[in-house]
Amino acid sequence: MIECYSRAIELSPDDLDYYYKRGFAYIQTEQYGQAVADYTRIIELNPNEFMAFYTRGLINLQRGFTTQAIADLSRVIEFGELTKVAYCARAECYLATNDREGALADLEEVLVRDPHHRRALELKKYCEIREEEDGASK
Repeated sequence: MIECYSRAIELSPDDLDYYYKRGFAYIQTEQYGQAVADYTRIIELNPNEFMAFYTRGLINLQRGFTTQAIADLSRVIEFGELTKVAYCARAECYLATNDREGALADLEEVLVRDPHHRRALELKKYCEIREEEDGASK
């Protein structure tokens, strides 16, 4: 499948759809570096493609590249799209870097919009448990 999309890109190098499809195929085969390259190319072709920022951010979070993930997810939030999921994903990045304050601030943004958001509530509870554990160990 990847080969077919690569050929299509050769024939239509500005067609975002082929990059999205090949990037997704790379994700499915755990070729994350190549997927990031495709989503980066989408952004180069159209800097307003918030889904490319979001997907690249999630890939970078998965890979442990939290600085890049935070930057991409912040762009998604700036676009005003996918805000609840982008805030939650960015909170996970902050937690990965032990920035509980940043994580809690993002989770509060989600909970203002949706007080019953399951993932935000789970992450907030996780922050509270970590805080209690840190307080008990001092």
